[in-house]
Parts: sequence; structure tokens; C-alpha cells
Amino acid sequence: MEMLRKRKSSAFFLLMALLPLATSCEKAVAEDPSCGDSHFEEFSEELYERGEFAKLYELSLPCAEAGDPGMQFGVGLLIGAVGEEQIGELGDSERQQVALSWFRKAAIGGHLEARSLLADSYTHGWYGLPPNEDLAACWQSTATGEGRIETCLEKEKVLEGS
Repeated sequence: MEMLRKRKSSAFFLLMALLPLATSCEKAVAEDPSCGDSHFEEFSEELYERGEFAKLYELSLPCAEAGDPGMQFGVGLLIGAVGEEQIGELGDSERQQVALSWFRKAAIGGHLEARSLLADSYTHGWYGLPPNEDLAACWQSTATGEGRIETCLEKEKVLEGS
């Protein structure tokens, strides 16, 4: 029952994150005109409600790949929040790494929620990251506009190398 409650909570957060992103695809539309479909928001809500996460992922991915930070964040949440049976054949660890890569892309693209999520992930050890106060503070500083993303990425490389 507790797992179901967590899944519903994650699913609600995911839906709230993805719906506004459906219309924030302006940058990606230049690269992929299908990202600008005016019916995407309504359709994505229907897919979500029916539990068709793989289809939602399939439709969101082109905008994310075209460089829209909002959709990159949404794809990361989608990959991280739903089970592998609904997205693909990724194992839990690989799924977490793929989600993190989308969050980083979104953060680099200027998405403040992605930066905050990375900070929280280092604070709490989410997505398989080791808790690290220094990296949490670094990412949080980028979310408030005070820090530099390059600094955080460099610190991550040092952490990976140790």
C-alpha cells in the first residue's frame, strides 16, 4: 500500500510537471515542428490518465532531443518515476542514470526546477546519487542564479573519478 501511495504521489508530481511543459516547446519547434502541436497538452493528459506512459514518452522525446529544457526535465521525470515495464527494458540503476542525464541537460539549458532537483538529489541520495552536501549546495546556488553550472559539472567529474 505504501508503494502504491508513493507511486501515486510521484505520478501526480509527474503530471503536474509535464502538462505545463507541453506548451513550452518553442525552442524545440524550430528544430521539430511536431513539438508545437496545440493538442499536445490535452493529448498528453489523456495518455497519462490512461497509464500510457510509453506513448507519452515517445511523444515527449522529440522535443527533449530538440533541446527544449522543459521537455528534457519532463522526460527525466517520466523515466525516473514510472516502472521500466512502462518505458522500456532499462534496469533501475540504468533508468536512474538516464533520468539524471536528462535533468542535467535541462539544468544546463536553464531549467530552474531541474537544478533544484539535482540539488535535492544530492541532499537525499535520490536517483542513485551519493549524498553530497557540497554538490547539493552547488546545484542549489545555480537554481537561485548565484552559482555557475560549470562549477557543479566539474565537481561531479571529480566525484565520479574518486
